[in-house]
Amino acid sequence: MSVISSMITPDWKKFIPGLLLCALFAFVVMNIHHLLATYHKADAASLKIPKIEKKIAELKNSGAATHEIAPLEHKLSQYRKALKKVNGKVGQRWQWATFLYETCQFKYVAMLLIGG
Repeated sequence: MSVISSMITPDWKKFIPGLLLCALFAFVVMNIHHLLATYHKADAASLKIPKIEKKIAELKNSGAATHEIAPLEHKLSQYRKALKKVNGKVGQRWQWATFLYETCQFKYVAMLLIGG
């Protein structure tokens, strides 16, 4: 019994507020990261949709087989879904989200490498 009691930190209850604060901070950061990722994907989709539509039109005009066009149409539908999530339109940009998303990604990697 003394072995088990020696493993327990004395006054462990005083650490609960700090643990709750850490959990709250992690929850907020994860939600911000998810929001930035959504706008980052919409920004990329806004740029790629016209190119894919042009490529699909070229393939259809040249008489390409449907198995060549189907993957592009699938990508196009995914990009449209990404735009729909933020109520965006083709050509609309969210550079701020891309900048913040990529900056945060680098900081996450740096924190992991440092050991934080």
